Amino acid sequence: MVVSRLERRDQLITVVRMLMGLGPAIKGDLPKPTAEDEATAQATEDTAKE
Repeated sequence: MVVSRLERRDQLITVVRMLMGLGPAIKGDLPKPTAEDEATAQATEDTAKE
C-alpha cells in the first residue's frame, strides 16, 4: 500500500502539533481576493509608510 505525500504530510503535521500541544492545523483554500480586499491592503500599506 502506498500513501500519497500529501496524506503523509498531513499526518506528520497532526502528530507534531499534537506533541507540541498546539491546536489542529488550519486547512482549506482561501477565496480569490476581491477589488475591495486589494483596496484595503493598499490603504493599509499607505498608512504604514507614514
